[in-house]
Amino acid sequence: MRLAIIAQQENVPLYEQAAARSGRFEIACATSDLTSTNGIDQLLAQRDNFDACVMLAPNSISREQIETLANSGKHILVEANYTDITHLDKISEIWKLAGATCCAAQIRRFTPYATAIREGLDKKQLGEPGLVRIHRWLEKDQVEPPQTVLWAATVGEIDLACSLFDSPLEVVSAQAITGQQGIVIHLGFQSGMAIVDCSIHAGKPFYTASLIGSKGAAYADDHHNTNLLMKSETLGLNVAQDSDSLRLQIESFVDTIKSGSDDTTIDEMKRAIRVSQSAIKSAGSGQAAKFDGDQYELQ
Repeated sequence: MRLAIIAQQENVPLYEQAAARSGRFEIACATSDLTSTNGIDQLLAQRDNFDACVMLAPNSISREQIETLANSGKHILVEANYTDITHLDKISEIWKLAGATCCAAQIRRFTPYATAIREGLDKKQLGEPGLVRIHRWLEKDQVEPPQTVLWAATVGEIDLACSLFDSPLEVVSAQAITGQQGIVIHLGFQSGMAIVDCSIHAGKPFYTASLIGSKGAAYADDHHNTNLLMKSETLGLNVAQDSDSLRLQIESFVDTIKSGSDDTTIDEMKRAIRVSQSAIKSAGSGQAAKFDGDQYELQ
């Protein structure tokens, strides 16, 4: 499948490398012009050369450009730091009317850790999930504001946690991490629970994910427990670089297009946004949020 890429210039090679490793898709054209309409117009002029588009910054694109792309029958994978569901609703509705596929990127589901846990669940090796624990420390970004980085991480990890349970999420409660920018979130499902914490700290990134099921357990730690010996830093530790998440994400997108199956990623990302918003409200109020109808309300 031929793809057009809208991404930051420094990230375009990552897509090219993913395509080379996969062999199931190719990068037909790319633009890094995310701040004006010119870059999108250049892609639209080449729309006969690609079948689908991976778009990093949909907020910079006019409705007319979106409709032109959709009405051309070009499928789309939307990558963005989603802060509300309004824009997702607008894009998905336009693509639905055009009869083309619109997917939301869920890159955290395709990390080596997440795919290993998912494989264990799918093969019935772990049984039914009872407890999911995700712990993510983020290195301070020198470009993006801390709250922007923290929000993106929180939405991604909540989406991952929800994807591991087949039962409804009923209760959300959260607490801010004292002394640093971060949040600890408790998710109460009908059949189990998840605890997710994300924070920005002075050291290098650190990540663990674990699941305890009715028949077994899975655990991943990119510092191999070394972090347990340190309180505030993770300096000097080598973290394995993930080179396949992007490839797996795009291959999943390609599979959805080829199968013609109904895609659920937009609804799932909207759920993650709503839960993240509820967690922030919970942390600020000291109250839990419970599912009531189609949203979570503080109780």
